[in-house]
Amino acid sequence: MKIIAKRPFISSQKGIGNVPDGRILDVEDNYAKMLIKAGLAEEYSAGPSLVADRKTSFIHPVGVNTESGSSSQVDPVLKNQTAIKSRRGVRKTRTVK
Repeated sequence: MKIIAKRPFISSQKGIGNVPDGRILDVEDNYAKMLIKAGLAEEYSAGPSLVADRKTSFIHPVGVNTESGSSSQVDPVLKNQTAIKSRRGVRKTRTVK
């Protein structure tokens, strides 16, 4: 029987050893029933997997051409400013050319 561990435990069965939670094991039916009764595991059934719809919640911005593949425009570079100390102790900023 296939079971999935609900919490970590150490198995006394040969070849199993330490079992972390979430591990799927294929063990004898009696041993599996004992683990299920102890609350360490539950029966694992490989049902059909759920398939998500291909719809996404992403909305394309208005006025953007998505076919070109180019990113947004780069902002112009700001000129460097340096701080200088005046005679009165007040700092002034000056744009460096």
